[in-house]
Amino acid sequence: MPYDIVGNAGGRSTSQNYQHRNQFGRNNNHFNQQRRFGGRSTRCRAWDCARSMFFVFFVGGGICLFLGVSHLISSMTDSRGQLLQQWNDDVTDWTTTDQALFTDIKPTVSTSTNQATTSSLVDVPVSLTPSSFGEDSWSTKKIDTPSTVTDHTWSGTAQCPGHAPNLPCTINIKSATSQTIATRTITPLVQTGPTQHVVGSNMCQWYDSDYYHPMASVGMGTCNNAMVSSQTYNYGPSTCVVDHYLDNHGCPNDLIVTSQWATVWPWARNPTVIRQLNAKPRFTYDPSNGGKCWDYSDCFCSGCGYEFKTDQSKGWGFTGYGYFYNNRWTSFPKPLAQMSGTQRAQQCKQQFDNMGFNCPASRINLICFRAGGYPKQKCSNWCHAQDPTTAVYSPPQSYVTMTSYYGPWGSRGMYPKYTSTEAKCTFEKTSTTTIVGLVSI
Repeated sequence: MPYDIVGNAGGRSTSQNYQHRNQFGRNNNHFNQQRRFGGRSTRCRAWDCARSMFFVFFVGGGICLFLGVSHLISSMTDSRGQLLQQWNDDVTDWTTTDQALFTDIKPTVSTSTNQATTSSLVDVPVSLTPSSFGEDSWSTKKIDTPSTVTDHTWSGTAQCPGHAPNLPCTINIKSATSQTIATRTITPLVQTGPTQHVVGSNMCQWYDSDYYHPMASVGMGTCNNAMVSSQTYNYGPSTCVVDHYLDNHGCPNDLIVTSQWATVWPWARNPTVIRQLNAKPRFTYDPSNGGKCWDYSDCFCSGCGYEFKTDQSKGWGFTGYGYFYNNRWTSFPKPLAQMSGTQRAQQCKQQFDNMGFNCPASRINLICFRAGGYPKQKCSNWCHAQDPTTAVYSPPQSYVTMTSYYGPWGSRGMYPKYTSTEAKCTFEKTSTTTIVGLVSI
């Protein structure tokens, strides 16, 4: 019987339940009363559940009914049709009355400083179609709207008189009956400045990696002295060099001072070397390959694994003007810049033969050090290019000799402070912004 099994709350087995039932089987009246009481209690709980379920279904149905009616009412309202009807009314008013009134305005434009001269604005008609608004059609079964509607835009320009900066200009737009439609004030040319700029020169000192090419110069811009690549790096003043320190080709106008060389190279003390080299230009311009400034203080021959170059231990000296070998000076027949590549190599060929090196001229190269970044422009030219109207270049009132700032040749050394009056470039810079005024009505 299910009742007994359901009453197995104490954890007894089924057989124990039956034994418990037989033990108390004599109390039939007691059990019968309990069965009848339990039956009445079960039927009562089922009815309560039924009433609860009915209440839930009733409330839920009411909510669903309310939502459904709301959606039905909403679906009965044609919002798109209302918008199309409003559009149809506007189009009707436009095509029957408003368009003619608008095109009769015939506006003119003038400026406040030149009222006597007026110019008519141009009527630019534009066709509007349903596709202009992302629609396929404006018409329905009850609404008949034209598939094309003409729109009008007035377009034109007003020229503000004069070219003076920061001058306000008032633009007036009037109708055909001289009624003011719109007024706008703009500043078509806004100028900031002028602002005075002063750029001063400074001294730059630099070396190549082995300190055998000391240089100094005065110019404007940053001083580039990093040891990167003498063939490509822009050594010295980055912007320009003071005119006094450049030759006509833009190369450094430095001179060779053999007394400086003699501190490192004994062969430079030879009277013939002093006579041939002292006070000669250190740099020579070569117009080939885009123009270069060769440093004649250091050249050498190279080929077939051999080299002939300045060597303190051997007493050799090689320059762009000639070479010193076995206590003898040999001058080149003409400056290297005036020789062809073959003629330059031939000078090395002759010396290699003299030294017992067998190497064909086609494999020999004459190599000279080049002033990186040169030729450079003169600061006077750079200054006047900043502002042709207001730029003023002020050169130094005194000059220093650059060779005095090299220190001991071949070593880094210490240098005296530069005290020469600096060069200056003074100019005015203005910035202008053109504003295009758009006036709409």
